[in-house]
Amino acid sequence: MNRPRRVTESIATVERMKRQINGVLDRTILLLQGGSPDDNLMGAPAWSPAIDVLETQQQYLICLDVPGVERTDINIELTPERMIIKGVRNPPWSKEGPSCQVLSTERLSTAFERSVQLGGQIDQEEILTSLESGVLRIVLPKKRGRTITLS
Repeated sequence: MNRPRRVTESIATVERMKRQINGVLDRTILLLQGGSPDDNLMGAPAWSPAIDVLETQQQYLICLDVPGVERTDINIELTPERMIIKGVRNPPWSKEGPSCQVLSTERLSTAFERSVQLGGQIDQEEILTSLESGVLRIVLPKKRGRTITLS
């Protein structure tokens, strides 16, 4: 089917606008999730793991969805103000060698970084982490106050 030239140009214009809008939305989501404005300058879609942060009187609990990320590809840093979780999701075919030809891919393989503001002091000796079924779980016990007795 031959379309008139004006229709074809209109479709191309709408497709270009769609890509630009998606790029703006991807960057907005990246910023809302704690990314930097300098991240992802090329406009490529970014992957940032979903995160849940919970707090009780005794601890913080952080859960990140990191499907396909190996334990060795995750780095956790703790500063007095925040916890920074960095990692990389490598393509599953990266271990297949040069004979592997990718015909199609929709899953992003990229580095990621998430940070969480912490409101209290953490007992660094008691931190627990686990990675199971693609979920990174970090338990950060809070330091307990010290009771002072009068003599």
